Formats: sequence, C-alpha cells, structure tokens
Amino acid sequence: MSERYSEEVLVKSLKFVMKTNKQQSDILEKMTAKHTFAIRKAVKILINENFKGTSNELEQLVIPSKNRSNPKYNMKQETGMNYSDVKWCVFKALEMWKSYNYDLTKWEKRSEFVSEKIITKMLAMININHTGKVILNETDFNETIDGFSKLRINRRLKKNKPSLPFSSYKYKNKKIPMRFMYNTNLLGFSFQDDKLLLKISTLKRRKPIAIELEYGNYQKLELDNCRVTGGQIIKNLQKKHWEFIASVRKDISNSQNNRIKKKKAILGVDLGIVTDATVVVLIEKEKLAYERFHFIKEPLLRKKKFNIQKRKRILQQLIEKTSGNKRKQFLHELKQLNSSYVKVSNEACHKIAKRIMLVAKDYLEGGFDVHIAIGRLTGLKRSISKGDDKSKKFRGRINKFPYQKLTEFIHYKCQEIGIRKQNIRNIQEKGTSKTCH
Repeated sequence: MSERYSEEVLVKSLKFVMKTNKQQSDILEKMTAKHTFAIRKAVKILINENFKGTSNELEQLVIPSKNRSNPKYNMKQETGMNYSDVKWCVFKALEMWKSYNYDLTKWEKRSEFVSEKIITKMLAMININHTGKVILNETDFNETIDGFSKLRINRRLKKNKPSLPFSSYKYKNKKIPMRFMYNTNLLGFSFQDDKLLLKISTLKRRKPIAIELEYGNYQKLELDNCRVTGGQIIKNLQKKHWEFIASVRKDISNSQNNRIKKKKAILGVDLGIVTDATVVVLIEKEKLAYERFHFIKEPLLRKKKFNIQKRKRILQQLIEKTSGNKRKQFLHELKQLNSSYVKVSNEACHKIAKRIMLVAKDYLEGGFDVHIAIGRLTGLKRSISKGDDKSKKFRGRINKFPYQKLTEFIHYKCQEIGIRKQNIRNIQEKGTSKTCH
C-alpha cells in the first residue's frame, strides 16, 4: 500500500429472493431445522459450562477430529451432521452467547448505578442530632419513595434484563439461520445464461443444490465490485418465500494526498423528528454563511408513516371489540401494516442519508478534506418512560424515531464516496449548544 493511496473495507449485505420449487423448499426446511437443533444443543452446552473461552477452545470441547477422538461433548455424533456444518453452527451459538453476556454486563452496571443513586438519596434525608440519635425527615423520605415508584425504575430494570438464548417465548419455536461461509465448500455463486445461481451444500454428502436467485441492476453491480464473504438463508413467513442475505466486502480507495494540506469542511449533522436532518457546513478560516445550512425533510414518506400509524390504532381498537373471522382479518391486516411501516421507514432513512451524502460529495469534489460529525442519541429511548411529565404522543414519537438505523446508513453511504471511516464520528450532543450556538 502506497503513501498516497489507502484502502478501506466496507461491509454490506445484499438481499436476494430465491426461486425454489417444492423439492428445494423441502430440503431448505430440513436444513434450517437441523441447523437450529445443532445451535440449540451448542447453546445448552455453553450455558452448562458457563463458557468464557475462545472459539478454538470451544471447538476442542464439542467437535471431534484426528487429534481428539473423544471430546467432552460430541456434537457431530449427537446431530449426525458433517464437520463443516457443525463448526459453523457452534460458532453461531458462540455469537449468541457472547452477545447475551455483553448485554448482561451492561444491565448489571446500569442496575448498580440506579441502586447507588437510590441509596445516596436515602442517606441525604438521614440526620443525626447532638445526642447521636438518627432522625429521618418523613416528608422528604415519602416524597422520594413516591418519585421512585412513579418512575418505576426497579420494574423497568427487571423488564430490561436480557434473557438467555432460546429462553424467551419469541424464540421458543423459531428457526435460527446458520451462516454459510464463502471460503468453504458450503457456498458458491455463478452466472449462467444471465441467471445467478447459488450453490449450497445440503445435509447429504456430495449432493449440493443449485437455486436461482432474483437480482436487479444494483445487485449485479455490487457483485461485480464486491467480494462475497458469506450469507444466511432465511424464510420470509409473510411473503412465503426463501431469501438469501449475502454479506459482501467492498474495498474503497481514498485518493487523498496526505502531503498537500487541504481546507477542512466539517459537516455537523443534527437528527430530529420535526426536521429529519439539519446539516451545517463549517469551513476552516471562513465565516458561517446561510448557504451552508441544509434542512432535509421527507414530507411524503412522513405522511405515509402517519397514515399507517392511524390505521394501526383503528385496527387495534377493532381487534379488542370483535371476535371470530373478522378478528383474524384485522390481525392479518395489522401484520401487513407493520411490515409496510418498516419498509417506508427504511426508504425514508435511505433518502435522508443519500441527501446528506450528496452534500458531502459536493465538498469532497471541491477539494476539501471532509469530516462528518453526527449527534449521538444513544439512551434517548431509555430516558423516556411512563410516569414522566411527557405525554403518550411524545413518547410514541421518540420510540418510533429510527436514529440508529439512520446513522448507520449515513456512515456507509459516505464511506462509499471516499470519505475515510475515521473522518465520520458520532459525537455526544451534551453541551454542544453552549460551545457552538
């Protein structure tokens, strides 16, 4: 790698619809069921062992090989699957276990902080008189207790406690997709007569299946410029078809000459609910002008979202009142509305991120060293709860605000045009209005 040019890697996912016949869909059903069974087994082992080691240590514990014929848990014998399938199922289980432990440590820190806060409040109301007798100010004590019961801190903490993998009702009968790795013999892509074929190894040895994938111009262009690293096969229960989510890696070349000192252009991005995003461009050693203010709104998509929410409220009221076939119809319509709301929300995030990217592109092509600062809004939804002075409508608007998704889209879209990863940062908004009003 030369001094002048540097490369960055961008990880993306591409969705493909699989054109399957009855025989192929039956094979996929059996495969996903078998993989889920293996992942469940591996998760149970991790819980029983309270595993805190590496992936290599786990492999030695559950998978037999030439060097270790009798491991403690023989997953290959219990599941009846080949070595490579068992290996990736075990790694998937390890991912789930690690994410659970990470969430648990975060929850424990939060609960410790809240309990310390309550104790300090209580100690502040205890007074000791000249005789050494402890006096408790009952009015202050009762007010504080009422305040904490209104906030329902302890109840919220118990609700937010992460559950063990597969222990919740949501994942009781749910199939978990296994990750297929491209560098093994499990997965392969090929173009034949303008048809994109996906070659997958099945549970039967040396009997892979080739399934045709639906693709558009965007997917074809991305596959030409990217390299596939793996993927997952997922069944879409609403549309009743199989989908393949491919993980791709893209090398982005940054042709910024480090020797030449360029003027810095800093894009301050403020995400909001009334205005979707406000972008202010600050240029080094130049006065702030009104032309460098960009107010980004998507009113049509916002109206669509509002209409969907309105219809959802009506349906929820009708579901409570009705029963029988009509109730089933309303429930089916509600499910469809939920999926359409997600689609509209994703479309809005893509459009907002693209408009921010175009602003950054103009300054990048103008020869500026572009930096992007996005307001970090982590913990916003957790701070809004029942019992606060805020209204139900306000809480609803905050909870439906997809700031995390929007920041992710801004990151990857700006990286694609050549802005370095280290130049895009999420910054805490606390106190920024004082420093730059």
